[in-house]
Amino acid sequence: MVSKPLLFYDSGAGGLPYLKAVRDRLPGARYVYLADRKNFPLGEKSAEVVRQVVLESVSLGMQRFDPCLIVIACNTASVIALQTLRERIPVPLVGVVPAVKPAALSLKGGKLAVVSTRQTATGPYLERLIQEFADGREVIKVPVADLVSFAEYDYPTAGTEQRLAAVRRELAPLLEEEVRAVVLGCTHFVLLEKEFRTVLADGIALIDSREGVTNRVLSLLADRIVESGSTDAGSIEAGSTEAGSPSPGYAELYLNGGIGEEKRYRAFADVFDLQYRGPLEEPPRGA
Repeated sequence: MVSKPLLFYDSGAGGLPYLKAVRDRLPGARYVYLADRKNFPLGEKSAEVVRQVVLESVSLGMQRFDPCLIVIACNTASVIALQTLRERIPVPLVGVVPAVKPAALSLKGGKLAVVSTRQTATGPYLERLIQEFADGREVIKVPVADLVSFAEYDYPTAGTEQRLAAVRRELAPLLEEEVRAVVLGCTHFVLLEKEFRTVLADGIALIDSREGVTNRVLSLLADRIVESGSTDAGSIEAGSTEAGSPSPGYAELYLNGGIGEEKRYRAFADVFDLQYRGPLEEPPRGA
């Protein structure tokens, strides 16, 4: 098993279900989750600013944790900044982009909808995905910034009815459309997966990118292990660890910024079985 940690980056808590999906398949790895509270919400910033702040925050995580692989568990950061990160960050990166291709392949016909942040909905990356993979079918783009904030700030304490009301309110325009599938184009929305399924009519598929991201992570780690000759790639899913490494599945949660948000993030850490470590101090300039 690779001894260096896997780093998951998001502007908040949205990437936690993605970490869980990988961790379920790869229980013997080490994990670090970095919530970039300093720059939330990314979806309402300009593309130039998103590229700048994501590069700064991921570089900080790279310097602090020396990961073997980084998952950019944020659709907005991935569609805008992933190419810049790949030019600057010397480890494999896995992005999370709206699952337009799997959605189109899973349906014989009908309209699709992508629920996302404004930046993802209006940006060129999603349009390219639609042109390349939607097979000519209509795709409705639904930017819902308020639901991102609800998932981030209210998810740990909101009751079932509050969550349902929030999802129903934001999806109201979409419910009048005859769509066959809804793509969760923001990782924060996966936190509300049950509520989406309750609000959407029977027969409407709900699709996200967790399976594709997990498979890509496993594939990249298998390639690295085979290249190094350290062990058989088949041992990855068995969760083996090297002698002296932390216990299998060891995972930590850090904040970039986030002063005053400790209570909420302790709750997130409890829900997803992570060790809460608090705000990450930036190193002194010139260090």
